[in-house]
Amino acid sequence: MNEDQNNSGEKDFETDEDISSVSGSANAENIDNAKTRNAKEKIIIAIVLLAGAWSLFFALLGKTFPNVGSLKNSILENAKKTSSFSKAKGLPNKKYKKAKDFSLVDLNGNIVKLSSFKGKTVFIDFWASWCPPCKMSTPYVKKLHAKMKNNPNVVVLGINCWEEKKKAVNYVKREGISYPVLIADDAVGKNYNVTSIPRFFIIDAKGNIINEYSGWHPSFAEKWEDDIEEALSAPLESSAALANRPPLSDLDGKTVNIADYKGKTVFLAFWIMSSYASMQARPAYKAVNDKISKMAGAKFFSVNVDLRQSGLKAFIEDNNIKYPVLRATQNFADSYGVSSAYPACVIIDKNGKIVKTFFGYSEGDEKIWLKTFNEILKAK
Repeated sequence: MNEDQNNSGEKDFETDEDISSVSGSANAENIDNAKTRNAKEKIIIAIVLLAGAWSLFFALLGKTFPNVGSLKNSILENAKKTSSFSKAKGLPNKKYKKAKDFSLVDLNGNIVKLSSFKGKTVFIDFWASWCPPCKMSTPYVKKLHAKMKNNPNVVVLGINCWEEKKKAVNYVKREGISYPVLIADDAVGKNYNVTSIPRFFIIDAKGNIINEYSGWHPSFAEKWEDDIEEALSAPLESSAALANRPPLSDLDGKTVNIADYKGKTVFLAFWIMSSYASMQARPAYKAVNDKISKMAGAKFFSVNVDLRQSGLKAFIEDNNIKYPVLRATQNFADSYGVSSAYPACVIIDKNGKIVKTFFGYSEGDEKIWLKTFNEILKAK
């Protein structure tokens, strides 16, 4: 065999070996490629199925709740962003918007109006049990309610959106929610621009929306408390000139002018005969009058604001009411920031200014009233 042949043989041998080696490598690569293709196909199929399920979910939800379209768009938009809910921020209003009144049914079938809480700071949480960030915020709303429930000037409300009442009831029971929960209607969602949830509003005693929050982040909870404290510290009236207010009359028709008591700290207890809470407050009014009547520089009056007062004398006699009762018109009540929320208590300092207003009555409130009255009485 000549050199060329040897070289050729060696070359052929090396070439066969090389071919075998290359062929094995190619087979392994093909297997890897096949695995990669299968994995990609599975991912694509999963994405398609998920997209189909997502579309079917909103299609079915849309049939049950026609106004959910804007919610879908909001959720899909948020899904495109990283930690979209954690990036949500509070929206402070320098020029406050007025909160629109609503009349909604609670989980027990009672009608609840926002206007019935006039004079109080109201916290509202729009939520649904199927909404993950809503569920994350629930413990914080419960904690806020637990902290504020003994404050007669603060109300916490939940408004359930876009789901069946039964699901809301089950969630409330399961989570141990004790604050009132109302069922949203189309009007309240539109009036408060609720296109995504959760959504939170803080409304002050004058009915102004002082802050609102979209989405959820744990830092909101601390800001809620700051907002509520700010709302509570804001005076209902900066300088209440008593001389400009309508006069009252006692049961005998004698005119009584609160301006004549300037220099004294005055406690006014507003009530009406048709208010159940007003009737519950009667023993508390008696207790407050008994204490204040013994204080120097202090005066207590209960103020009846019934439109028809023809039976007032008989009512007072039948219920053995011994504390002072004055008759007032609705204009008088309005001039003190008390419109339709009864009972209500107003404390006026020695300079004739409204310093504190309490709305509603719960057992033990008289202790808070007297403590506040004493502080105002002793203030220089």
